[in-house]
Amino acid sequence: MATYLFVWNPKRWHQWNDLDQEIEQVGITGRADSRWSTGNRKDLPIGSRFFLIRLGTEPKGIMGSGVTSSEPYSGPHWDPSRPTEQASYVDLWFDFLSRDVLVTLSDFKSPHFRPSIGLRSPLV
Repeated sequence: MATYLFVWNPKRWHQWNDLDQEIEQVGITGRADSRWSTGNRKDLPIGSRFFLIRLGTEPKGIMGSGVTSSEPYSGPHWDPSRPTEQASYVDLWFDFLSRDVLVTLSDFKSPHFRPSIGLRSPLV
């Protein structure tokens, strides 16, 4: 199964108004439904594993995970400064979501996250 990395940069998209409700929903039911921009990617199969990484402001790192629950689709762009443009989205089921990061970018630099065959991780 393919695994994907979605990015949240609070400096660019700070109006995640329902973040606390989604975190609470995961805590209560084990799942929260959401959607996320896929950038240019159009080939995300339903059921693909994903991780959500927070970038832009500290602490940076993994703050969410789950699976995709739809094929990519188009909708109005998430950036209000681009009102005439479309963006590609996918529906998600978060199975973990937190304001705190689970694994920081610094953690990825530790020997525990280095591949055992001597290759460097692309995040390092």
